[in-house]
Amino acid sequence: AIMRYHLLTRKNAAVTAASLASAAHFFGGATNSNEENHNTCTTEKKTKNLHLLLLPTSSKHTSHCESSSTSSTVGCNSISNEERVQELREYAAQYHASLLAERKNNKEEIIAIYDHPKSLQAFYSAMESHSNMNYDGTEEGHGTDDDDDTSSGNNSDVVATSSSESVGESVTVATKKSNPYVTTQRMYFVKSPNIRENIRSRSDEFALFACPSSMHLGSDVGSLLGIDLGDIDISAFNDGEVSLIVNEVVRGKQVYIVGSTDSVTSTFELLLVISALRRSSAKRITAVIPYYGYARQDRKVMGKREPIAAQDVANMLEEMGVDRVICMELHNDSVRGFFQPKVPVDHLLPGPVAAAFFHEEFLAMKKMSKQEQGQALNLTVVACHEGQVARASEFRKVLQKLSGEDVQMAFISKSRPFGKTGTYEPVLVGDVTGRKCIIIDDMVNTGHTLNAAIDQVKESGADGVWAWAAHGVFGNQSSTPDKLQQNENLEFLLLSNSVKIERPLPSKIRQLSVAPLLAEAIARAYRNESISTISMIRKEVLPDKKN
Repeated sequence: AIMRYHLLTRKNAAVTAASLASAAHFFGGATNSNEENHNTCTTEKKTKNLHLLLLPTSSKHTSHCESSSTSSTVGCNSISNEERVQELREYAAQYHASLLAERKNNKEEIIAIYDHPKSLQAFYSAMESHSNMNYDGTEEGHGTDDDDDTSSGNNSDVVATSSSESVGESVTVATKKSNPYVTTQRMYFVKSPNIRENIRSRSDEFALFACPSSMHLGSDVGSLLGIDLGDIDISAFNDGEVSLIVNEVVRGKQVYIVGSTDSVTSTFELLLVISALRRSSAKRITAVIPYYGYARQDRKVMGKREPIAAQDVANMLEEMGVDRVICMELHNDSVRGFFQPKVPVDHLLPGPVAAAFFHEEFLAMKKMSKQEQGQALNLTVVACHEGQVARASEFRKVLQKLSGEDVQMAFISKSRPFGKTGTYEPVLVGDVTGRKCIIIDDMVNTGHTLNAAIDQVKESGADGVWAWAAHGVFGNQSSTPDKLQQNENLEFLLLSNSVKIERPLPSKIRQLSVAPLLAEAIARAYRNESISTISMIRKEVLPDKKN
C-alpha cells in the first residue's frame, strides 16, 4: 500500500493535505500489523523517498537506516509511530492553512483540496481495485448473508468520506468508478488459503512477467499474489521487428508469463519471451494464455488446403521451451491434445464466475421490483448455436445451484437455406415466452451471430435478454460494440477482460475481471495443487433446501 501510494503521488510537487492525512492513517495502522511489518533495511530503503516527500526535510528525518523493534519502518529514521502520525497531521494542517490563505489572497473560489486527481481518491481507487481479492473477484470477508442486498456491476458513483483531525472538517468526495471491471460481491467458490503469504515467502524462486497484450491482467494478478511484475522491455525496431530484453535474473526460477495471443504480434512476442527466458536458464516456464488465438482453426475443412493453426501455435510454444500452459475458455477443449504429453495444459472456465455475477444481478432486480420471496425468477439459458450447448449447460448448472430454482435450457440452430452459403436463419429450439434469457457464447468478434440470436430470442417472447461471452475479440471490428449498444433488445453483454480493448466500451458492455481466477490458478500450479477444483461452489452460499 505504501509503495502504491508513492507511485501515485511522486510526480506531484504539491501533495495535498488529504493525501498526507490518509497516509498518516495508513502508516500508523500498517506498522502495527504483524503481516505488513517488515523490519528490514531493504523495506526502509524502498520507502525512503516516500517519507522524504511527505515530511519537511530536516536533520531529524535524514538519519541512516536503523534496526529497532520499537520504531516504525516507514522511513529511514527511528521515531515512533505516534510521533510520525502527529508530524504528518501537523504538516497537513500547515499545508491546508497556507493553501486556503493563498486562494483567499488571489480571490479564487475555494475548492475542496480532496479533489486533487492524484491524491486521496486515487489512493482509495488503487486500494479498492487491488485489495485482498479472491479469484472470483470479491474482498476477503465477503460471503455472509448480509451481503445479499448489495447490488453488483452497476456504474453508479462511488462516494467516499474522509475525516482528518488536523483539518477539523469532514469532506465528501463523489467521483466515477475508476476501475471499469465488474466483480461478484461474494466469494462463491473454493479458495486455497494464504496465497499471498506462500508466494511472498518464495519470491526468490518465483517470477511473473506480462506481455503487452495482457499488461492490464498481469499487473492485477501480481497485485493479488503480492509480488511485482518482472522487468522486461518489449518494443519494436524501425523495421517492425520485435525487440525484447529481460532485465531480471531468472536463473533457477519458476517463471509465469501472462499473454494473450489475439494478434500475430502478440503471438510472436509471447514466443520470444519464452525463448529469452529459456536461454536465461529459467528452471520452469509456464505460459498463462487468457485468450488462445487461432483456436478456431482446429481442423481442416473437407476439400480445402489449409493448416491446423491451433496445433501449429502449440508446436511453436513447445519449440520455444514452454513447460506448462494455462489457458482460459478454449474454443474447443480438444486443443489441449495438440500439445505433447510432456507439456500439461490446464483449462480454466470463467463461466461459473459469470453465472454468479448474473445471479447477483437478478437478485438485485428482484428486490428492486419488490417481488415476493417465493416468486421464481423464470430464467432460461440459451446457447448461441449448436456448438455452445455444452458450455451453456455448465452455466445453467451453476446458476441453478446458486438460485435454488429450476433454470430452463434452449438453443439456437443455424439453419442455412438450401444452396446458399454465408447467410443463415436462426431457429430457436425451446420456449422462452415471458422468461429472462441469458445467451451464452465463447467469443464475440463481428457480433453478427450474437445480434441475430438476441433479436430471435426477444421476438420469441422473452421478457429480457442478457448475454455472456468469455472473449471480446473485436480487433479491427471497432464498430462491434456500437452495434451491440444500438440493439434495443439487449439489456447488457458481459465479457471477460481476457483481451485488451483499447477503445472505451458503451454502457451495455461490461467486463468481468478474471485476474483473481488466474492468480488462484498460478498459485495452485506453483504449489502443485489441483486446478480443476477452482470452480467448486462453497456450501455456505448454496440456498437452504429446507426453505
